[in-house]
Formats: sequence, structure tokens, C-alpha cells
Amino acid sequence: RILYWTAMQQALICGLCGWLIGVPASWGVIEMAQYFVPQFPAVTYSHHALWMLGGTIVMSLLAAVFPIRRIARIDPVVAFKG
Repeated sequence: RILYWTAMQQALICGLCGWLIGVPASWGVIEMAQYFVPQFPAVTYSHHALWMLGGTIVMSLLAAVFPIRRIARIDPVVAFKG
């Protein structure tokens, strides 16, 4: 159970770090694009960022399922034997 929880935590942390970097970066790119090309058709909404957060959490947890399945099949003695 500890290995499952650890894999889920790692997946969530990686996903949230990507979201925390990606959302402000994308807003910055949109602002720069609109500065240089005022006709650039893009708008930022905070509720879109929240939807992306939800999607990030779901995808991170789903992406952790396959490694967790592999972890469950490994014999601990073989894994730590080196």
C-alpha cells in the first residue's frame, strides 16, 4: 500500500508542478503575442485554468496506474537484491 501511495503522490506532484509552470507561462505567451500582434485572437479565463487543473489531476492519476501495476508484480527481494 505504501508503494501505491508513493507512486500516486509522485504522479500528482509532477502533474501539479507542470500545471503551476504551464498555466502562467501560457498566459505570459498570450500576453506577449497580443502585445506584438494586437489582433491575436486569444483570451484567458481563470475557470479554464481550473478545468485544466482537474484534467491534470485525472491524467496524472491515470498515468500512475500502469507503473503501480508493475510495482505490484515485482518481488521485493528481487528488487532490492540489485
